[in-house]
Amino acid sequence: MARFNLLGWFLVIVCTGMLGAGLELTGQPDAFYRSQGYIVVTASAVLLAWPLVLWRLRSGKARLRGKFSEYLAGLARIQGTGRTS
Repeated sequence: MARFNLLGWFLVIVCTGMLGAGLELTGQPDAFYRSQGYIVVTASAVLLAWPLVLWRLRSGKARLRGKFSEYLAGLARIQGTGRTS
């Protein structure tokens, strides 16, 4: 069952409009409008990639924290203190 995601629908509608307008501008013969089209397309790509990049970076940090905790627990066992956190 798909849940109702208002932000997701908003992003689909807005990005579709922005990409359509940006691609239309990139086909213009005037360099000013063509550059504005490239800016719109690039901004759309950055805004869509931003949450994905943050998600990947956070999952990497969590994995690193887990490995560091395992390392500290191993050191505690070797030293005989028995402390595991």
